[in-house]
Amino acid sequence: TWTWLLTRARTRATGCTARVLAASVTVLALLATAAVSSLASGLALSGDRALVDLSGGQVGGGHALRLVLLSWASVALPLLGFVALSCLLSVLSRSAVVGIGGPVVLGLLMQLLSLLGSLGVATNAFLTAPFNAWHGLVRVDPHVAPLWQGALVCLAWSTACLLPARHLLLHRHAPGSSEWWLRRCA
Repeated sequence: TWTWLLTRARTRATGCTARVLAASVTVLALLATAAVSSLASGLALSGDRALVDLSGGQVGGGHALRLVLLSWASVALPLLGFVALSCLLSVLSRSAVVGIGGPVVLGLLMQLLSLLGSLGVATNAFLTAPFNAWHGLVRVDPHVAPLWQGALVCLAWSTACLLPARHLLLHRHAPGSSEWWLRRCA
C-alpha cells in the first residue's frame, strides 16, 4: 500500500525525504495532466490557428504551443513551494488533514490580501505571486523578471518550510522509537 511504501524507510531522514519527493512527484504529475488536457482541448477548439497574446499581437501555432508549455512550466515552482508548506504544516500539527487543508486556506488568504492591495509590494513575497509570472511570457515584448523573482520567492518559501520541518521531524520523540523505550519493553 501507499502508506507501507512511504514508511518503509530505514531512517527518519530517508522517510522525510521520501515523503517530500512523493508529494512533489504527485503534484508535478497533476500539473502535467492539467497542461496536457488544456492543450488537447485548446487544439480541439481552435486547431493550429494563430492565437492572440496578451499584447494583442498574433502568435503562430508552433510559437503559441511553446508559450503555453512555458506558461504551464512556470507554475511548477510555486506548486512545489506549496508542497513544502504542506509538509511543514503536517509536521507541526502531526495531522495530514492540516497538511492538506492548511496550504489551501493560507493560499486563499494570500490571494485575498494580494487582491485587496493594502500591502503593496510586500505581496510579491507571497507564495501566490509567482502564479502570475507567466503573463510576462505571453506578450509581444516578453519580460522574464517576474519569473526570476517568483523563483527566488519559491526557493525562499521552500527553504523556510522544509528545513524546520526536517529538523522537527528528525528530533521529535516518537513513542517506542528511543532506545530506553526499547530496553524497557525487552
